[in-house]
Amino acid sequence: MNIISKFKYFIISILMILLVTVSSIEIKNRKFIHEIQLSAISETNDFNYSSDLLMNKLNSPFLSESDKLFISGYVNLIDGNDELATDYFRDVTTKDNQINSAYSYKVLSHLNHSVDDKKSLEYSKNAFELIPKSQYGKNYDLIESIVQCILLDHEKKSLSVSILEQVVSDSNPMSDEQQLKYLKLLGNVYYYNRSYAEVIETNLKIISLSHSINDWYSKGMALLRIATVTYHIGAYEAGMDLLESIESSQIKDVKLKNDLEIKKLISIAILKHHIGQVDESNELTFKLDHYKYQLSDKEVEIMNFYQTVMLALFYIEQQEIENAQIKLKALANYIDKDYSDYFINTKNTYYFINGLFHKQTQNYDEAIKNLELILPYVDEQSNLFNQILYYEQLIDTYRLANEVEKEAKYNQELILLRQKQTDLVLGEYLQYMSYRFDYDRLINERLFLTVINLLVSILLIIITIIFGEKFIHPKIKVSSTRREIRNYLENENYFIVYQPIVNPKTDEVMGAEALLRLQVDNQLIMPDKSIEQIESCHMMGEVTTWILNKVLDNYGVLSASKKSKPFYISMNLTFREIENDDFCQTIAKVLMESNVPKQAICLEITESVRGNNDTKVRENISYLKDVGFKIALDDFGMEYSNFFLLDKFDFNLIKLDKYFIDHIGESSNEALIGVIYYLSQNKDITIVVEGVENELQQSMIKRIPLHQIYIQGYFYSKPLELTEFQQFIKSRYENS
Repeated sequence: MNIISKFKYFIISILMILLVTVSSIEIKNRKFIHEIQLSAISETNDFNYSSDLLMNKLNSPFLSESDKLFISGYVNLIDGNDELATDYFRDVTTKDNQINSAYSYKVLSHLNHSVDDKKSLEYSKNAFELIPKSQYGKNYDLIESIVQCILLDHEKKSLSVSILEQVVSDSNPMSDEQQLKYLKLLGNVYYYNRSYAEVIETNLKIISLSHSINDWYSKGMALLRIATVTYHIGAYEAGMDLLESIESSQIKDVKLKNDLEIKKLISIAILKHHIGQVDESNELTFKLDHYKYQLSDKEVEIMNFYQTVMLALFYIEQQEIENAQIKLKALANYIDKDYSDYFINTKNTYYFINGLFHKQTQNYDEAIKNLELILPYVDEQSNLFNQILYYEQLIDTYRLANEVEKEAKYNQELILLRQKQTDLVLGEYLQYMSYRFDYDRLINERLFLTVINLLVSILLIIITIIFGEKFIHPKIKVSSTRREIRNYLENENYFIVYQPIVNPKTDEVMGAEALLRLQVDNQLIMPDKSIEQIESCHMMGEVTTWILNKVLDNYGVLSASKKSKPFYISMNLTFREIENDDFCQTIAKVLMESNVPKQAICLEITESVRGNNDTKVRENISYLKDVGFKIALDDFGMEYSNFFLLDKFDFNLIKLDKYFIDHIGESSNEALIGVIYYLSQNKDITIVVEGVENELQQSMIKRIPLHQIYIQGYFYSKPLELTEFQQFIKSRYENS
């Protein structure tokens, strides 16, 4: 018995050793595969493994088929066989390993970028969609690479924002450090997209989070970005105060501490030069030399670039022509350098400073030649601060060269930019700093700040009090409201009720109007308030699309309850939405992908919000009718102007405002009744009378000798929930 027991223990020990060994091999393999994945998506093509080593790995019994295909693709990538690599990575995407597939799609995106931008973008989207939410934290490098790839397509920049906003909103499984990395990336993308208010909002979150985990470097960098955006939108004094208040004393890592101090010095030098403190700017530029011995070669190179730029500007300003020429010659050496990670375009910087040099030496033709080389890129690639600086110099050069027409043309651009700058100062920066984060608190608590100019602080608070309520709701409030509305949509707080539309001559239910309702904490919110909330943050299009999807889902159930035809459901939208091509294409796609018959959905357009482009509205109404929508004009007769809309646009149906039924017997309505007869008989337009509440009103409508005149109102029914409306249809059918 003792021998058997010992044998059992021996077997168990062997099994445990085998289990630990296999687990160790599995961990090493996963680490190895992850290193290959990261190398494969590296934009620098910095391959860390030789082909021979990788080919030997293919014989390992511990690797899955997906892993082996990925390695094979990587081997061909190293060897420059892009076509074969593409085949292998496509094969990976057919296997069950989601992460391998995601990395493969990212590699495919990179391989296709210069060949097929559309395909490349599709692969990037596929890559992101395959990453489980629970693994966002572990796959930062992949998501960052996806975002960077999408940012290369200027027309699709908003997609990169959407991806990161989704990641940040689904950050529950992440550590604070992982959340911080994504917030920094999101802040950079907002900055790249020139969404200045969102940059401030995101960096305030970074300050709060980094403060809680004692990450003083991240905190300082976030404040630096807020300060940079502040002076970029024209609040120079406030920006300077924030910059000068940044401290690095709590940062223990010397490298990080120096990095923050260098960036702070460069930002202050740039701003001081801009506001005319040229000598002080120059002194700060020379102070950078103190840090060079502690930096890497790349960091020294970038610092030298900044120094050369600042000194070139200084010498041009001081008319030290020989020194300026020396710096320009040095600057030419950077023209092909890629510092895009630092938001620097070296080529455009060189052209700009060269233009300033030739302007100073009165060689205006050469100055214009250099400055105009930047024109194609200035709106896409420059922040507001640099845009204004550029146009100021370009216009002044045109003036000196007597180019009157060009001077006038770009003066208009500059006026618009300065207006935008003013709006941003009052409408975004001040409101964010006061409303969202409480600027008073930022000053009082200091958040490691030691010096804030008291006078500027008081002025900012006074301006905030004066303008805080007068101007547009702070963007942070809009952002918060949007999140709230999206939560309502996801949690089914919004729901649809249907008010029947009935033929008074036959009592047949012809259709219904779908109306949006909101219930929060078992309390029904007044429709006017809930709609106002949606409109205030410009989400009407998104909510309307949600309503359409709900209506289409319910249509089959409702039409089954009603055995006779026709039957339609109407929903509300505005001329402004109809004017929007993207919105129209979205709802058209939703309708075409459904099984609902044509003419089953009616879009009721209200004149309460008019668009600006009648031609576009006419085109889009025609397009929506072609794909299968009915189009109705809502609240007809309420405004005199909507009589003219009948000639401009092609409607299937007109809904008469409640005013008509309330005054149906009065002589003032005779002209309107004449129009109704004409429209119904000669143009085959259906008429719906809203607000019918009693039998007298119903009987008067019933006596109008038109076949296509229907009634909507409390006489027949209040708005009903789905099951109630089904029962209503059924009861009308049984009683008919």
